[in-house]
Amino acid sequence: MDIVKSLFIADVAIILLSFVFYKPLLIFFINLLGKKKPAKSSHKPELTVIVPTYNEERNIKKKLRNLIDINYPKKKLKIIVSDDCSTDKTAEIANKFKKIILLNAKGRNGKIAAINNALIHAKTEIVVLTDADAILEKDSIRNLVGYFSGDEIGGVTANIKIDVKNSWYSYGQKKFQDDENNLRNYEGILDSVSSMDGRLCAFRRSLIKQIDEKSAADDLELAYQIRKKGFKAVFAQDADAHEKAPADAVAEFSQKRRRSLYTINVIFRHIGMLFNPKYGCFGILIFPFRRLAGILSPFMLLFAFFYLLAFQYLISIIFLIALILLLHKRARGLIIYYSIVVFSILLSWIDFVLNGFKAKGEWNRPY
Repeated sequence: MDIVKSLFIADVAIILLSFVFYKPLLIFFINLLGKKKPAKSSHKPELTVIVPTYNEERNIKKKLRNLIDINYPKKKLKIIVSDDCSTDKTAEIANKFKKIILLNAKGRNGKIAAINNALIHAKTEIVVLTDADAILEKDSIRNLVGYFSGDEIGGVTANIKIDVKNSWYSYGQKKFQDDENNLRNYEGILDSVSSMDGRLCAFRRSLIKQIDEKSAADDLELAYQIRKKGFKAVFAQDADAHEKAPADAVAEFSQKRRRSLYTINVIFRHIGMLFNPKYGCFGILIFPFRRLAGILSPFMLLFAFFYLLAFQYLISIIFLIALILLLHKRARGLIIYYSIVVFSILLSWIDFVLNGFKAKGEWNRPY
């Protein structure tokens, strides 16, 4: 019994460190080590902007107009649409834009293959990657690439804004993304972000000539490849990219389930970085407490649940959660959204055990 109790205490300690005290831990080490926010310059290097697409006919026209209208010297900007054999009018619409380079794949090979095809044609040192459904502020790309002033910076990820609908579920997703942005900001100051974001990010082409197609989470893989090569990826708080909230929880759940499966794959592929002092605070703190604990969270929570159930502490906790759900609409949305995330992770482990993993990269939208 003492062993079980010790395991429970350790389990709760990891849960608290990973999900309650993780941000204070980041701030503590930032202050302890005297870390400063990444420097930013006004330099405007030549850029290649890659937009990977598959069946994006409802988004692509708005996206390309958005990119053409951004506040950045047009002579320094090359935009590539890399299409993965869309069955709709995506390629036809993109081809109408004279200043856009359209690449058509010969067969369906997945998102990462589409990105890699575009990287072959990218000649600039800085490459910007952005999804077709993400709408950028006019200064977002200029602000994003300004952080490459430091030689140690290998990647920069944007500040994602969720345009919410008037529903508890939309609020839950917005709060989840806001928390993600906030943590990435502190991770980037301390060391390197736990993940880039494919909706808008940038990286040095000299570091990433191709994204490993054994992975399917292109943005997560980028963060690990950059840090493994001795560089850092940081967060650009002033580079906003907007995305609409998902239409329903079912579609979002399916997307989270796939995403979690890809995260499991990336973690196993880069497990040698775990607790490795060679990678500084990224290996010692950010990787284990942000990514590994996150993907193991269903098992840790289930163990705590059954322990409390066995010792009859569970009734008071359930009563407290029920009270919150009844009294606070926004808290209700947040709790339910996080529950969806945890349950999707649990099912992704089942998928991993039963079916293994097939890498290509996902196209499915959560709406």
